[in-house]
Amino acid sequence: MDNKIIPKYFYLFSEKYRISNIKEIDNGTSFGHAVYDENKIKIAKTIHKKVIQEDQRESTYCHELMHIILDSLGKTELSQNEELVDSMGKALHQILKTSVYGK
Repeated sequence: MDNKIIPKYFYLFSEKYRISNIKEIDNGTSFGHAVYDENKIKIAKTIHKKVIQEDQRESTYCHELMHIILDSLGKTELSQNEELVDSMGKALHQILKTSVYGK
């Protein structure tokens, strides 16, 4: 998979976080999940037995990344605010998708 938004891993505050692309999460009912005690983000390939489109998988990565960042900053209450996390994740996804690099 040649993806420019979803990495294989990243570092945050000297901790390495891996991204796992798995068939399904929670019996096919979740798009993604941040696993704090394993320093991992799991991103599902299918939900309700349907393939998840790449754009949605990228957005899910950004959403789960917001959970990781907020929890790493000790902002657990904010991390539990799904509306905030979802809005921040969608904003980050749009920035990453529309950013132009180069000379």
